[in-house]
Amino acid sequence: MLQIIPKKNFTPDLYTIKEMHRIIDGGGKVIIFPEGMSSIGGGNQPCAIGSGKMLKHFGVPVLVTKISGGYLTNTKYCLDERHGKVEVVIDRLFEPEELEKMTEEEIEDRLHAAIRNDDYAWNKRERVKFDGKGRMAHNMHHLLYWCPKCGAEFAMRGSGDVIKCSACGNGATVNDYYDLIPLDDTCVIPETPKVWFDMERKKEYGELLKDGYELRENVKLGVLPSEEFLKDKKTSEIVGAGQLRLDRQGLHYDGTRDGGRFEIHMPPALQPDFVRGESFRSAVFYRFSIDSSSMQ
Repeated sequence: MLQIIPKKNFTPDLYTIKEMHRIIDGGGKVIIFPEGMSSIGGGNQPCAIGSGKMLKHFGVPVLVTKISGGYLTNTKYCLDERHGKVEVVIDRLFEPEELEKMTEEEIEDRLHAAIRNDDYAWNKRERVKFDGKGRMAHNMHHLLYWCPKCGAEFAMRGSGDVIKCSACGNGATVNDYYDLIPLDDTCVIPETPKVWFDMERKKEYGELLKDGYELRENVKLGVLPSEEFLKDKKTSEIVGAGQLRLDRQGLHYDGTRDGGRFEIHMPPALQPDFVRGESFRSAVFYRFSIDSSSMQ
């Protein structure tokens, strides 16, 4: 009734492709979200692997819609609705003749460039006010957990309009434009929350290259049902629990599934398939969620 095509996340879905063919062959139009997920830090994620192959396969005119400001109305770390302006630009991206001549990699590269976006950088230019009701920094430490001055991890605390390090006092006020205003002249604050977020990722990448790097977490293992769709806003069916470990050899799960012992070992070459605690491996979808019962 809503003309929405169901799609199982990160899993090959023949039904989805058939439905897209049915609509396109009938002269209709299909809207897709090439990232396959919402923004984590205010910028776009890469498009899903295989997007270039799919567009080349269908060989139809392709338009691109670029949305700016949407993340700032409803951030990942705080779900408050903050009214403000959202800008939408629609442009033509590919003609069928172009898709026929281009390689799948060239198509994907152009798609990456077309959807590249940074809402915080956009608002540095546009200067749109977002109504944060005095909670602009609320829970911001869930995203900005590292102090760029003293280097402490998980010492940042976001409350009201202020994010501050409990270890050294480094911090900033967040105004309705999402500007980070240092609390005093001694504070070391990145230009935008997105720049801060990217610094954290770059720092962690550097740590990953060192010998002995390891992250461990007690998790619950979830999968998608094989014959039906999930209900009640569930993201997976919990089928086991264990420990998830990330090191230079890859991603490893050691625990249970359906009452028995179960292990997963994913080498680094497959890491592009691992996003937001989710993995597609051998046509099976796994979701790892933190086991809150094991947290202090």
